[in-house]
Amino acid sequence: MKSIYFFSLHIELSLCLWLFDFPLDALNIIRAEENF
Repeated sequence: MKSIYFFSLHIELSLCLWLFDFPLDALNIIRAEENF
């Protein structure tokens, strides 16, 4: 039971990190285009 809980927690954490990382990547792309 604990392993399932930790597994779902890991998925939620990675999902949150991905959602947080995605806007940063988009900002970096926009900045790179502005530099050209």
